[in-house]
Amino acid sequence: MKKIIALLFITVLIYFTGCEDKKCDSPEENTTGIVTKTCDIVDTNKSTLKTNKDAKKFKLYDIDNKDHTIYFDKKNILIEDVSQNFVLLNFFATWCPPCQGQIPYLADLKEKYKNDLFVAGILVNDADQEYHTLEAFFKKHTINYFISNSKENDTFAIELLKGLNIAENFQLPLTILYKNGKYYAHYEGAVPIEMIEHDLKKAIGNKE
Repeated sequence: MKKIIALLFITVLIYFTGCEDKKCDSPEENTTGIVTKTCDIVDTNKSTLKTNKDAKKFKLYDIDNKDHTIYFDKKNILIEDVSQNFVLLNFFATWCPPCQGQIPYLADLKEKYKNDLFVAGILVNDADQEYHTLEAFFKKHTINYFISNSKENDTFAIELLKGLNIAENFQLPLTILYKNGKYYAHYEGAVPIEMIEHDLKKAIGNKE
């Protein structure tokens, strides 16, 4: 009897130890319409980036002074208050025609994958425009995602791209995709949105 009790105790101990570092989500319908229940290892990248002395920290603001604090260290990134597992950073300028052409497609991606994807536009080389000018631009192009016009944008871009070995004189628009806080892919210039969506769908489908 003592052996049976001891065996049961060890089994229970192993069970709780095994689930200690996991986070289980309730069943939910994903973008393909399939109901799934996931139990993934908790991403420790969030805590390590905040405490990593080599990580850099920036605060990005939009025209309404809403902000996101962003941490990054080479190819890892963390944006506070963002629950999605995928982040798409789009570096662009209002005076750039290819950037303007890409906006509606990014807006579509944001809506189509809103449970999985956080989209943020980062204005570079013209982040100091007047409030009303930017407000009119955003309304004209029906932008439905976060846009940072922070004065730190240019510095943020330079520092972030150093870790990815992307030249400072990069071609606009520049779009970077992250999965679970880690670099996944980037696209310089006006690439077909189908290319970005293909990689995004592949990343979502790949659980590793």
